[in-house]
Amino acid sequence: MRAGGIHHAELILLLLLFLVGALTTLSRRFQTPYPIVLVVGGLLLSFIPDLPQVSLNPDIVFLVLLPPLLFAAAFNTSWHDFRFHLVSVLLLGFGLVGFTVLGVAVASEYLLPASIDWRLGLVLGAVVCSTDAIAATSIAARVGLPRAIVDILEGESLVNDASAL
Repeated sequence: MRAGGIHHAELILLLLLFLVGALTTLSRRFQTPYPIVLVVGGLLLSFIPDLPQVSLNPDIVFLVLLPPLLFAAAFNTSWHDFRFHLVSVLLLGFGLVGFTVLGVAVASEYLLPASIDWRLGLVLGAVVCSTDAIAATSIAARVGLPRAIVDILEGESLVNDASAL
């Protein structure tokens, strides 16, 4: 489907890119961490009826979107501090992820429609359990958490992406 030389999907992506820029600017104006504003903006956007659905190929996520995000987070991580807090990072990265995945799977079996069984609940849990390294660091720095806790959060967010996958 073409609209004036631009594909329909390209128009949607341009609109989403504009909205991300506008919400990020809004977060700076109100001095609020941008991940919170982006989540609230996405939530508000989900209430608009009859929006077109955008299907995203998983290969694009795994090959194009995820590696630069993980590289940026890994590049800014202090590996000395990562090794120093390795036990805490691994316990959170694997233990907390496993606990969250199981909790979401059990809750989804009881709270969601009958068409979602425990296997789909595990997949849903794996999708929602991993945290964003940039968001955690941004909010932790804003709140003023000690540097050791920020280091553990950064390391955990790197490890839990891998364990969720």
